[in-house]
Amino acid sequence: MKKSMSKIQKKHPASAAEKIKQIVLNTLLILSLLLVLFVVVTVVVNKDDDRFIFGYKPYIISSESMYPIYQKYAIVLVKNTSYDDVAVGDLIAFKADAVGGKPAFHRVIEISPEGFTTKGDANKMADEQKISQTTFIGKEVWHTNLTAKILPMLSTTNGIMLLIVIPILTILLIISLVKILRPTAKPDKVLPTSTVYKEVPVTKIYKEQ
Repeated sequence: MKKSMSKIQKKHPASAAEKIKQIVLNTLLILSLLLVLFVVVTVVVNKDDDRFIFGYKPYIISSESMYPIYQKYAIVLVKNTSYDDVAVGDLIAFKADAVGGKPAFHRVIEISPEGFTTKGDANKMADEQKISQTTFIGKEVWHTNLTAKILPMLSTTNGIMLLIVIPILTILLIISLVKILRPTAKPDKVLPTSTVYKEVPVTKIYKEQ
């Protein structure tokens, strides 16, 4: 009986480890899919409009005017903040007259009654346009340069295969191999009913003596 109980106790850590491994693999798969989805959605929704999702909107920096902190094709998350909350040094998105009213991303270097004076970090001269409340879009709250190399690759078939198809297939293959190769738990040996001890009456013992 003690031997069978010890076998049962040893199975719990193994099953827990398998569950943790499965959770980790599933989490990696979900994160990979979410990352790919985020990049694709960012490219699709990067239109010349002012629509925000839950107060935020992703944009793609299309030039090197903010290099090196913000590289070309970096993703910038812009928050729909108040015009009055902007301070000197903030990176803002605004409708730039120089590019036909399309969004631009420059740093605020001066605030005056006429509006914000902006300048690209890599530019030598400040922008001529003063940013008013009507041309102001929002303020940057987060950015990543990881997409600086990813987004250009997504425009090619080889890039899509390398960044989307192959990683997903690799993760699915790993999950399948883990399920196939993991050891199956052996059932406990059950003692035959013939070996079970039976109670012997006391009177019978005395008679045999």
